[in-house]
Amino acid sequence: MVYGKENEKPTTRKTRIGALAIAWLVGITLLIGLWFWFGWWVLILVAVGVWASVDYLRRGDQAGHVDRLKWGF
Repeated sequence: MVYGKENEKPTTRKTRIGALAIAWLVGITLLIGLWFWFGWWVLILVAVGVWASVDYLRRGDQAGHVDRLKWGF
């Protein structure tokens, strides 16, 4: 699908939940590996990830407004 088309639908809440579930499944495995290297410092990454996930669920995509701009090319 081409970005910027008028008929393009924004992501729904179910789609965002599914995308976050997949991201967290992959992310948890990476965080476990990082835990062995960096220890407690990984909790900072976890906190940022939780904050970003909640923000994504509430407001939707973070760059959708850029896709909707009409640049003329």
